[in-house]
Amino acid sequence: MTDAAAIEFRDALVERQLDWIRFVEQFDERSARQVLATRLQADSADARAAVELPRPWPSQPENVARMMRRSSELVRFDSVSQLVSDGDRVLDIGCGHGVVAACVARRRRLGAYYGVDLNGGNVESARAMASANNLDHVLAFEQANATQLDPATLEALSPNVALFLEVLEHLDDPVAALRSVGDALGDQTLIVFSVPLLGRIEACWGHRVVFGADGIRGLADGAGLTLQHVREVHNTWALAVATRNPTPSVACNRFDPEPAAGRPPRPIQHVRLDRVAIAGGRHELVSAPLRMRLTTANDDPATVTFPTPDINLLRIDLGIDDAYDIDHLEIEAVDAKGDPSAAWTRRPSSPTGRRTTLVLRPGWPAPDFDQRQSDAGPPVETRLTLRARPGREASLTIWRIGFGSATTLDPVTILGDTELTSPHRSAARRAMMRFVEPQVDETRSDVARSAAAAAVRAVASRGRQLRGALRRR
Repeated sequence: MTDAAAIEFRDALVERQLDWIRFVEQFDERSARQVLATRLQADSADARAAVELPRPWPSQPENVARMMRRSSELVRFDSVSQLVSDGDRVLDIGCGHGVVAACVARRRRLGAYYGVDLNGGNVESARAMASANNLDHVLAFEQANATQLDPATLEALSPNVALFLEVLEHLDDPVAALRSVGDALGDQTLIVFSVPLLGRIEACWGHRVVFGADGIRGLADGAGLTLQHVREVHNTWALAVATRNPTPSVACNRFDPEPAAGRPPRPIQHVRLDRVAIAGGRHELVSAPLRMRLTTANDDPATVTFPTPDINLLRIDLGIDDAYDIDHLEIEAVDAKGDPSAAWTRRPSSPTGRRTTLVLRPGWPAPDFDQRQSDAGPPVETRLTLRARPGREASLTIWRIGFGSATTLDPVTILGDTELTSPHRSAARRAMMRFVEPQVDETRSDVARSAAAAAVRAVASRGRQLRGALRRR
């Protein structure tokens, strides 16, 4: 195979892998879990058999112990370990408590492993983990900034694999961070990074950027890297491998190949609570931390309005005092004329007296809220309306608000005219249409499984066509 043919095949294969991620991302997390249930269960079982977790260590945080027991995390540990081979020299950026490092070191005979993290507490915990598990002769951890790594240390380590796992979504400028790391490493170094899929883990306020399949492509392009391999991991993450050298990497032969220019990922923008427009009711701003207290009584609804141009994702940290006092709570994304293009109305039976993060996306289900949509223009601002029951006083607290335009694929129209640049476009559309409106004597579970199988068959068929075409050359 010529170099040009190898590049063409690699690019086609990566685009196929991104197409699968696009397909999965067009389902909300719960629906996709149902569609992929059989495979997710099998992956979880395989991971539990293959992954050897580190033994508990004296300073191990309880939340880390809980995290390690989740099926999705075990599959992630397993997937990363599969991308590392015996003899690799690994740089782990944002190593956390060293759990990934331990899983990889127990599975592979590593040449070296050097983890860095900005958080000194994480580094101390990782060192304690390595000592408790007799891995401190292999694993080394230091407190350092990934974008300011010591050149002498990098030269001594000479990493051929760099891990950038569960880090980029926490940064204001992930493209610049990835570019900085790529510039500091060799052209053939495999840069392995992971980000949450669209619609997954979006209630986490530490996540400052939302990606999606096109955001992954844009991230690599903006950082001057070439995607060599991408895979969806347990309906939660996308795990990608990239290099500075644009030619297909021989090292990528270790990867299982089965499972258009992108745009940069867009950040989550935070709304300043002291700059929102308020009508009706009473309100007060409370500092340390800053939050807004909103109160309304009788027939005097309170409305909070704030700009959210090009919104495709709304995140609100909200606390309700007593649900019984509320007659009506509605959140609307409105166009320039003030007409709602999407609205979410709280169900009367929703839980009371708790603080929660609402993640609202047009066209996707939202727990405790009913949604409606219209043909109004593109939203330019969001309006929250609170009305109390007659003779009662209702109160809620808004802790913070974030919004973003997360994808070029509009979830409002995924069952209409959305075009997927994918070999399984028609199979994906039929899958979603039948999932929403099952045929006679057909359960939604049956539809989900058969639709996913049809899409996988279509992708595999396209892959065989590509390989055949290249062989004929």
